Amino acid sequence: MKSWLRGARDGVIAGTALACALPIYAAEERVLEEVLVTATRREAVDVRTTPVAVTPLTAEDVDLLVPRDLGDIAALVPNFSAGKPAGFNAAAFAMRGVGQTSIIVYADAHVGVTVDDFVIPHIQTQVLEMFDIEQVEVLRGPQGTLFGKNTTGGVINVRTKRPEIDELSLELRGKFAEYGRHEERFAINVPVVEDTLAVRAAGVFINSDGIYENGAAYGPVTAFDPTHPALGTSGVGDGRDAGGDDAFSGRLKGLWTPNENINVMLTYEIIRDDGDAPPSVNGTPPNNPAFVWNLLGLTQDAGDPLKRAATTNRDDLLLNMSKGHRIDVDGYYLNADWTFADFTLYSVTGWREQESRLPSTYTGEVGPVSLFDATRDDDRETFQQEVRIASNFAGPVNFVGGFFYQEDETTFCVLQVLGFLDLLGLGSGLFADPTFWDNNPQVLCNAQDAKNWAVFADGTFEVNDRLTLGAGMRYTHEEKDWIGRNQVFIQSLGGGFNPGFTWQNLGTPLAAADFARWPTGVLQHDEEWNEPTWRGLASYQFNDDVYGYVSYSRGFKSGAYNDQTGTTGLGITPAAAAPTDPEIADAI
Repeated sequence: MKSWLRGARDGVIAGTALACALPIYAAEERVLEEVLVTATRREAVDVRTTPVAVTPLTAEDVDLLVPRDLGDIAALVPNFSAGKPAGFNAAAFAMRGVGQTSIIVYADAHVGVTVDDFVIPHIQTQVLEMFDIEQVEVLRGPQGTLFGKNTTGGVINVRTKRPEIDELSLELRGKFAEYGRHEERFAINVPVVEDTLAVRAAGVFINSDGIYENGAAYGPVTAFDPTHPALGTSGVGDGRDAGGDDAFSGRLKGLWTPNENINVMLTYEIIRDDGDAPPSVNGTPPNNPAFVWNLLGLTQDAGDPLKRAATTNRDDLLLNMSKGHRIDVDGYYLNADWTFADFTLYSVTGWREQESRLPSTYTGEVGPVSLFDATRDDDRETFQQEVRIASNFAGPVNFVGGFFYQEDETTFCVLQVLGFLDLLGLGSGLFADPTFWDNNPQVLCNAQDAKNWAVFADGTFEVNDRLTLGAGMRYTHEEKDWIGRNQVFIQSLGGGFNPGFTWQNLGTPLAAADFARWPTGVLQHDEEWNEPTWRGLASYQFNDDVYGYVSYSRGFKSGAYNDQTGTTGLGITPAAAAPTDPEIADAI
């Protein structure tokens, strides 16, 4: 927690002659200002007496940090680290050593991210743009008896600013930095109906040139195939800036408060990210024959790595490399709460559509051959419904309980161009064409329908003014249905090899996920898990200044299918298609 302390003003006497002219101030008592959190999922409570490992960041904290994205808050949060998987603008979050660096589309995150109680379904869009934020709460350790989806590492709970009833305001901000970076932020709040209805719109535009230069040198290569036309030639990147940003994120909210006990908020979210593909840099150790790249004459280039990055900008073969990494998100959310008697009922309903088109050059080299270019494309639709009821009793017992449901449907294809195999002679040897692999992409596709429902309850009992006991329980049912085909040339989607059906006929990589049209090599697999998880705690207020607690919690993460199953090009066996084992995490 970042604490704000009121400074003490101490009286100063600068010599006898000035003593009667200078006022003397008595030292003021230093007071820690109250910071309220919603980590208990009931009414906001003081973080200093909350028996949860939570670090809250207020809007003021976020403004002072000037973050690029959500990952930057790691500078203020203990036991939390943030990075990105190599080659992707996605989240690689970890808490207490529990995390992941994989970009696999079917892997549930160890560290969950919720925005206004909606669970972000994949790490590809967990790296949020930090604009119009009310508060961020980072909860460490297994979660599930209080928060919507079960996690083993922790949860980052983001609350964005809600519309203010009867307030008309406009906020504009700009930021300029090196490498052509500039950001424009806005927020406008408009009252529509007095004391009842208000609308808020907020957004951020981000642009930059990127810190890399597409300047990798290529060749001349020492190929194994003397018939390859790239022998003896060399290439170099076009020298253009690479790795730049071009994104817009926005939210439009309407808040309706028919009376003091009811709040209904409707939100539309939009993300349009057309930033550059993250470039790659060849880091092959020189003079080491164990690396094939050295045998081909593709040892890492000398000089500044930022000036020898590589992206081929190849747009044929369905790669569309020059268009960069494109992510489109449209989300629709309905949040409602109703306070009656000694209870508050919460409902969170959300629908989110995401399209990702992520072409990349993976080798750190550019030139006459696409050594390994690929695009990972996926479409995802997520529906979530959560209902919670929380008590507001004045007595010693309070609780929160609820039901959570999420369905996530994902279709994924990766299209690959493996031109380095031509340099190894496989184009001439297998197809009598020295450039076959460089001009004929392969495609691998699979899809998953995942359903997760859970019931949960968590309560506390104040034994006396100092001692409080608490316990929570969650029962999770999760099922995943997977279907996929091994990697094949586009001409082989129908079985056999049809030279007349090429990438131009396919149209888009995701068109290959029509498993009914092309059933050859398709395999299906399904799995389900049922798991109880829990937590228990005891807290004690030793005195006005000392508060402590001990807790034990168990978290659960279901198994995951691998979106790369079948990359070898051979048929997929049921054992290969099976998901990983689930994870169980115990924390004290």
